[in-house]
Amino acid sequence: MFACPRDQRPLHRRTGPQGVYWFCPTCNGRAVGVELLRRTVAQAAVDQIWNAAREQRVAGGRPCPSCHDLMHEVSSGPSGPAVDVCRVCRFVWFDPTEYEQIAPEVLPAAERATPDRATEILATAQGEAIAKRSERDFGAEAPRELWKYLPALLGLPVEYEQSVFHSVPWLTWAIIAFICAFSIRAFASIEAAVMQFGLIPAQYARYFGLTFLTSFLLHGSFGHLAGNMYFLYVFGDNVEDFLGKARYVGLILIAAVLGDVAHIAMDPRSNVPLIGASGGISGVIAFYALKFPKTKMGVLFRLWLIPIRWFRIPAYAFVGFWILLQFLGVYLELVGASSVSALAHLGGAATGLAFWLMYRHLS
Repeated sequence: MFACPRDQRPLHRRTGPQGVYWFCPTCNGRAVGVELLRRTVAQAAVDQIWNAAREQRVAGGRPCPSCHDLMHEVSSGPSGPAVDVCRVCRFVWFDPTEYEQIAPEVLPAAERATPDRATEILATAQGEAIAKRSERDFGAEAPRELWKYLPALLGLPVEYEQSVFHSVPWLTWAIIAFICAFSIRAFASIEAAVMQFGLIPAQYARYFGLTFLTSFLLHGSFGHLAGNMYFLYVFGDNVEDFLGKARYVGLILIAAVLGDVAHIAMDPRSNVPLIGASGGISGVIAFYALKFPKTKMGVLFRLWLIPIRWFRIPAYAFVGFWILLQFLGVYLELVGASSVSALAHLGGAATGLAFWLMYRHLS
């Protein structure tokens, strides 16, 4: 099923005199294959659009209705509108009235090439095959961006799809920067910092409860810090964009506090300090999986640092497996065999679920 790049609503398949295209009944935009354009629009106009897309190195337009990668925004001519082109799927996206603006370029009926039924069927089949491949929940395709191999080789998940935001997710970046500054400053005397700023369950009210916040900011090592900040970077920007800045901060803070409360209530080691932002980030991850369950995530099976095989899975499967691991972690935590607070993770994830139930219908 194709999705509108503007509002992500399903596109409707329509058959015109010259072939098939996809139409959004909400915004009146349309996705047209290059083959169909060549049968309905003057050759010079189509060449202008396609050649401009081929020459453009970096995609920066809207997501493709089919594969969801960012399209190339190009000019349709000296006086024509800018349109979005997916070179892989060979789709051109026209916003409302853009197709009509190149109407003077439409060939008179007598000059149009006679529709080749075989070509039309082939083009339609190719487009639908691409859509079906991209819609499959599971696959083995590698992401197109080479830099994603770096986090994947370290055992971290990557997003396959490039996100398009309504506003710059500066709050996520600011939170990451502040946590990094706080933690890195403490690395010089980390043991003393943990005892001073960590949340000690038996003394949860010290400093008037301020350690609920300081423990969120403090991390015990560079690996601990980098892992948490990576997850916040990957999942946080989408959640911030959907919820808005105020609700997003509320989600993180409440998830962090409830995660701490779960840890205080059940962890048997009441004198061991708790540090790290993973409780709050767990709330963000849970909300992300519930709101964007079909988003494609990738994990890399590897032998040491040698890539073996990519696995593309939907966000709901990745986070579902992560939740199962947390229940195993709770058992290990309760018997004193783990230094990771899975209780804090589950407390944060429960907050993410509650926020999704309250705000899932936001537009």
